[in-house]
Amino acid sequence: MLTGVVYHCQQAFEEALKAFLVWHSQNVPRTHALPDLVILCEQIDPSFSSLATAAAQVTPCGTAFRYPPIVVGLSDLDAFEALDAARDALAFVLARHPSTVHP
Repeated sequence: MLTGVVYHCQQAFEEALKAFLVWHSQNVPRTHALPDLVILCEQIDPSFSSLATAAAQVTPCGTAFRYPPIVVGLSDLDAFEALDAARDALAFVLARHPSTVHP
């Protein structure tokens, strides 16, 4: 179950970054590498550098549990950290969009 949680956290983080790029009419690469997406976002808004560490920590959650070899041994803490990172990334990106596009 925890593998599903961290996977979806990585996906939420990824989609938030990609949404920012789309909003700014940028090409969005086919990648799950959050640090690469952060770098692209930094070119538009340098404050995205604040997401770099979390992006590097959460990136493996997008593939480590879907493709062999499967990584096991997740703790509740791992899941909560991934969830916090995804929430923070989403809030960060939403704060850089007009309020008219907020959910």
